[in-house]
Amino acid sequence: VVQIADEEGKISFSQVLLLPHKKNDELATFLNLTTESGKATLMTPDHLIPRCGKTKILSMASELTVGDCLLTADGKETLTEITSVVANGIYTAVTKAKFIVVDGIVASPFSRDSDRDH
Repeated sequence: VVQIADEEGKISFSQVLLLPHKKNDELATFLNLTTESGKATLMTPDHLIPRCGKTKILSMASELTVGDCLLTADGKETLTEITSVVANGIYTAVTKAKFIVVDGIVASPFSRDSDRDH
């Protein structure tokens, strides 16, 4: 069971339907996204994440800029820092919901090139 969010940011829980990445220690470049309250998560640059504001937009993490509005488990928060790090392990969880909550930040379980028809 993982924490999920709908398009409005309402938080609930869902069973995991698929873990597309087997346990791994694949070395990859990640973006560390930090919000105004200190929530922080790592995601690959091509990972999809919703932005909030006047119009909700699904963007790649690499398209985010400091000042963007992100949905979190506690509501809308401003993105205050983006740093690049190299780390091991690429993971995600697919549920029936469009979004999952990772370290308090709402994100898509998919990257730009992933198969979203699971």
